[in-house]
Amino acid sequence: MKDTVEKMTFISSLGEAKVLAGLPEPTIFRLSSSSKIIKLEKGETIIREGEPAEKVIIIKSGLLNVSLQGFGNEQKIVRTCFPGDFLGENSVLYPPGSKLTTASLICATDATEIWQINAHNLINLMKQESILNQRINNIKELHQLDSFFSMHENMKDLDVNTRDELLSCIKTFIVATPGDVILDAGEVPENVFLVVKGEVEYRLPDDSKIVFGTDHFIGMRDALHGIAMEGEYVVTKESNLAMFDSDKLREMALASSTATVSILERLN
Repeated sequence: MKDTVEKMTFISSLGEAKVLAGLPEPTIFRLSSSSKIIKLEKGETIIREGEPAEKVIIIKSGLLNVSLQGFGNEQKIVRTCFPGDFLGENSVLYPPGSKLTTASLICATDATEIWQINAHNLINLMKQESILNQRINNIKELHQLDSFFSMHENMKDLDVNTRDELLSCIKTFIVATPGDVILDAGEVPENVFLVVKGEVEYRLPDDSKIVFGTDHFIGMRDALHGIAMEGEYVVTKESNLAMFDSDKLREMALASSTATVSILERLN
């Protein structure tokens, strides 16, 4: 409850948002001058899934729910966003309006206020501030993973807090090229990988192979149980990979129920 209350504390300036923290004051001022504050009513949709991505949003106060359209047109809330959260990154990582929004944003509380930022101005700032560009790209990766975790056949049985804890085990995102060995034979995995994009092969001593594509975890079961792998994992197509800390995953598993551990094992 204490953590939730702290997360709900409103922010008074754009510079307090995590994605913008530490940027030069003139940069924050330029961004503030190209933004506007909008007040929302509970239940109001500020971004609708499938519309052109043209808005960048940072929450000033209140809460926004992220909703995805599931099977049978059923809406599924995948996470709740708090003051300081940055949303709508597709409108600045691509030409504004050229991509469709991947989720709906719905006001969850009264007294919710947001900053809506001019996408073209933010793109210009991203070209000048490489750290800002990298932070927004990382946000996109995290949002994609969050949506994947929420809609995955096995992940759907995990509660939101467990999914958040799993996300917190991420070390970094890497780009791997064909021929890269990401996990060696005979070793207990120090890292677990999720293939966000690309392809990885598991090569066994008898020359047999198993191919893992997008949305597959690599080394999860071996890492959880501290088992040395029989084969090696080799990248066969240029791949974007999310790297998870094996020690943190094991600590999470030890503190979790048997049912949760079973779900994590099935992710392998």
